[in-house]
Amino acid sequence: MSFFEDRMKIFTKEQIENMRRDFDENNYELNTGKIKDISFNYFILPQELNPELSNFVFRMTGETIFDGEIFGVSNSIKPNFRLFAVYHEVFEFRQFPRTELNRCGIALQAEIEAVPREQKEFKIEYLKMRKRFFMDLINYGKKCGEYYTENDINQWACNVRRLDELLRA
Repeated sequence: MSFFEDRMKIFTKEQIENMRRDFDENNYELNTGKIKDISFNYFILPQELNPELSNFVFRMTGETIFDGEIFGVSNSIKPNFRLFAVYHEVFEFRQFPRTELNRCGIALQAEIEAVPREQKEFKIEYLKMRKRFFMDLINYGKKCGEYYTENDINQWACNVRRLDELLRA
């Protein structure tokens, strides 16, 4: 079983604290980010932790914010892209209840809006990277069916279509 196969589940405060301790003990780099009025911390994680999913983003949250949270991003993602990819997860899991069926799509829109428009080549390259990620995530999610719902996979497919539209525009 892959380290991240249970990514969409709710974690206990103890599980979150144990994972943070593990990340600290492994000396994974901790970064601070802020987009708009949302501040967050995130770890830079070795791609080897989840070799089946390139350019992964990690999220470990509990039932409430009081349980704690951990966000991370694969070191395979270009450094100047990492902040935006993590922001997607932070936005999705802080701003919406788990019952919001389109929270991933809404988070993608917030993520896209955060990427600087004036840097056209940067934005195009970033959108291509995210499109590849969501395409890979669909296949990964289908293999790990017990952890992901049909709605999760449908949201990722919608994200691929949305990114396709933006890249064709």
